[in-house]
Amino acid sequence: MKLKEFVEIINKQEEFSVKNVGPDNAAKEFANAFIENRDKTDEELERIIMNKDITNENIIMSAKIILNSRKNNGKYKYNQADDLYADVDVCKPYLDGKILNQKWHILISLLAYVDLAFCDEDCKESYYNFGEIKEIKEIRPTLKIEFEKTTKSYKSTGMNEFINKAIENYENNGI
Repeated sequence: MKLKEFVEIINKQEEFSVKNVGPDNAAKEFANAFIENRDKTDEELERIIMNKDITNENIIMSAKIILNSRKNNGKYKYNQADDLYADVDVCKPYLDGKILNQKWHILISLLAYVDLAFCDEDCKESYYNFGEIKEIKEIRPTLKIEFEKTTKSYKSTGMNEFINKAIENYENNGI
């Protein structure tokens, strides 16, 4: 499955209660960077991006994603596909303030992050620059993404549960 089709399926899935949530520490650290940056002005976010002394990549990437979304009616615009947007509020990574929104986890914490790492000139040195997303190879039971440089598996239980439900709804209802 190509990136565009995958994102469109995830965009259509309404949030639901994920039964199996794990710690997802990396995603939660990234989510907290959005909480820290979401009320900052564009000028403040630009200063964060330009400040070479900031070593926390999550702070910089969240600033870049927030600015991208502000230019695109509140939705992140992917660089790797024409007219492809994440239909989730980038600044609300949690449901009810404490449960990680799995739709956000997939569209922002995973896909927007690797999209920026590959496409943004300032982010080319990121560990997460795996190259262009070529194909979403396997979805059940574990998400596997084929990048230009490597193939990665993502084992987050909650994220994969959400993906499987979204695909099931799409296959059964076209939703």
